[in-house]
Amino acid sequence: MTTAERALFYKDSGFVNSYSRHLLALAPRRVFEFGIYQGGSGLFLSALLDLEKYVGIDLSAPVPGLAEILAGHRFGERIHLHFNTSQDSVEEISRIIETEFADGPPDLIIDDASHHYDLTKKSFEIAFSYLKDGGHYIIEDWSWAHWPENQHSATAWGQMTAMSNLILELTLLLPSTTFIEDITVRQGYVVLTKKSGPPAGTRLEIDRLLRLRGRELGKI
Repeated sequence: MTTAERALFYKDSGFVNSYSRHLLALAPRRVFEFGIYQGGSGLFLSALLDLEKYVGIDLSAPVPGLAEILAGHRFGERIHLHFNTSQDSVEEISRIIETEFADGPPDLIIDDASHHYDLTKKSFEIAFSYLKDGGHYIIEDWSWAHWPENQHSATAWGQMTAMSNLILELTLLLPSTTFIEDITVRQGYVVLTKKSGPPAGTRLEIDRLLRLRGRELGKI
C-alpha cells in the first residue's frame, strides 16, 4: 500500500513494458485518468512522459501518505487528484474536466477504474467529447472475462457482463460515426484515436449512435 515513503503502482512488468512503449509513441502531455487506486499511476505517467498535467479521480477516500509524496516530489504540483468521485457521475466528471482543463483539453484519457461494463461505458459517454481531436482514449484490462480464473459463474467476476462487449460496441462506433479514427486492441488495453467532434460537453449515447440495419440512427 502507499505510504509517505513509497507509492504503489499495481501492474505486472509485462504490461508496464508494452504500455510504456505505446504511451511514449503517443507522447501525450495532458492526461485525465479514471481509477488511480493508491496514486502510483499519476507519478508513473508523469515521470515516464514528463507530463504537463495529470488529473486523476477515484471512488475511494484519499490515500494516507500520498499527499506527503506529492508535496516532496518534483511532479507533485502537476498532479491533481480527486477522491470520493464515481466514474459515472455526469456532474462531477464534467465539472472536474472543465475546471482542470479550462486552458486546453486532455490529449489522453485513461480508464483504469472499475472494469465493469456499465460504468466503463458511462465514463466513455461522459468524457470522450472532452478529449482533444487527434487524442487517445485508453481502456485497460478489457479482457478479464476471458481469463481462466473468471470462467466460473460462481465467482463475482464470472457473473458480470464482459467488458469485451463494450470493445465490440466501440469498434462498431467507428464506422457508425465520424468521431473515431482507429482502434488498436492489445492484450491488456485498447487505444481509440479520436478523429473529430463531438463538441466538448456532449453526452454520447453509444446504443443510439450505432448504425444497425433496420433501425433509425439516433441523434446526439
